[in-house]
Amino acid sequence: MPHRGPAQLLSRVLEHHDSLTVCEAYLVSPMQYFESGQSSPALCIELGAQAAAAHASLVRGQLAAEPRVGYLVSCPNMQFFGGPLLEGCRLRVSVTPTTSEESLRLFHLRIEEGETLRAEGDIAVHLPSESSQNPANKATP
Repeated sequence: MPHRGPAQLLSRVLEHHDSLTVCEAYLVSPMQYFESGQSSPALCIELGAQAAAAHASLVRGQLAAEPRVGYLVSCPNMQFFGGPLLEGCRLRVSVTPTTSEESLRLFHLRIEEGETLRAEGDIAVHLPSESSQNPANKATP
């Protein structure tokens, strides 16, 4: 997974194709996102961003490589269902790329808990070119 340590919310990749990546998130302690055993459903946005990062890494064939920096740009039509996320829940996080223009990638996000839809919408992620992130390409003073 591109994320590491306590920032990594996804447990594993369940399925991957160029047109779809499905991940599992098992939300357990210790997680800084929970208060009194529950978290805002807005956490689904971060789950989607992490699944999009996993998708981009898998497409490049670099899942185990050094993580590539990415930025969540927008989630204009995100809808949440079912109230707060409870500690211990297992979520299925699916991202489908819809368009890709240079460094901006758009994905459709769908998050389910069992048979229950918890969140759905689109997210836009900015992935700077790899050359702009490579320390060897940066000028030294």
